Amino acid sequence: MTGEPSVYGEIHPCCKPFQIWFLALLLYSIAMLYFHLLLLLAAVVHSFPTAAPLETPLSEEMIPAPGAGWRPKSSVHEIPHGGHVAAVGNKFHLLDASGKVLHIMPSGRPALEGLVTTAVWDGSASQPISSKATWTVPSLPETQWHFQTLYYFNGIGADGVIFQPVLQFTFGGWTVASWLVGPTDTFVTASVPVSPGQVLTGVMTQTKISSTSYAFISSFTGIANTTLSTNYTLPMYIRWASVFEQYGARTHSFDYPPDMSMTFLNIELKFMGTAPIVAYRIINYLPAQGNTTITTNGGAAAKTVMHFPSCTSRLRH
Repeated sequence: MTGEPSVYGEIHPCCKPFQIWFLALLLYSIAMLYFHLLLLLAAVVHSFPTAAPLETPLSEEMIPAPGAGWRPKSSVHEIPHGGHVAAVGNKFHLLDASGKVLHIMPSGRPALEGLVTTAVWDGSASQPISSKATWTVPSLPETQWHFQTLYYFNGIGADGVIFQPVLQFTFGGWTVASWLVGPTDTFVTASVPVSPGQVLTGVMTQTKISSTSYAFISSFTGIANTTLSTNYTLPMYIRWASVFEQYGARTHSFDYPPDMSMTFLNIELKFMGTAPIVAYRIINYLPAQGNTTITTNGGAAAKTVMHFPSCTSRLRH
């Protein structure tokens, strides 16, 4: 039928006012819904109690120290070239190359935080004169945006101190340094970059100077500027064959090296006089993030393996 409007064609002029009215009503309804949602959100936010201001604002950056957990940045002191740390009475003095005292730290007992897994022997039947272990720098973690810090080391300690050559991962790569961790402060050599696949040997030596004084040196064999020297009033009788610590890494994530394990080889304790039978024991503080097995025990050529979450377990979580 030519000339008659199609039922599917243009809207009849009589209907156009109703169309405009319908669109206006729809827009008004949407606007009112949005307005009421804003009112509801404001009411919810207002219902939360206002936090009281901190009496002491946290204005200082906190950084992790191996064996001590998070500490104020001002309490971590880099040892200047040629400087050393000396125990004077019950305090540690940080000295520069000329012997000038730069900082004094009181004695006490550091808090052990961040530990994931370790193999340790705390027998004190004899005094070791050296302790060492060899391990390889692993691959870089697949993710770094959690700004995780990872520590791997062997070490020795006594009441109040932990002495250790440490492999450290922070955002950007691997470095090594020697650390002396006390109850309130930490002393550390300058960080030296290392590369995945590089073989490390961390060595600590102890020399008895007198009945109340012992000298200690920590370093990485063949790596310059990693030597930390100090003295202490007690022999260091706690010996860690291998230690893994982490700060900021997520459980079952790609924040760990993809190698899935790290082996500490040729773990050795040399003693003055007759060496006792050394038997390291395993402590897995956070099994979901790592655990240790001992494949060879003893005071010479001991071997431990630290395991990290596998790809399968990471993907499951």
